[in-house]
Amino acid sequence: GSIGYFGFNGHCDLNIAIRTAQFTGGMARVQGGGGITARSQPAAEYDESMTKIARLMDAFAP
Repeated sequence: GSIGYFGFNGHCDLNIAIRTAQFTGGMARVQGGGGITARSQPAAEYDESMTKIARLMDAFAP
């Protein structure tokens, strides 16, 4: 997904969110992703996403 804003002054700031954490009621939902190209290997893309998620989870571990 994307995160960003469009200001009333005509400015905007946007990015692609490949690692996110959403906190609700003492629980966290982590998500990770990446870009898919014609040369992408599905298993490698999956492993890369899981690595991104693991690092994000480690950052919030007690």
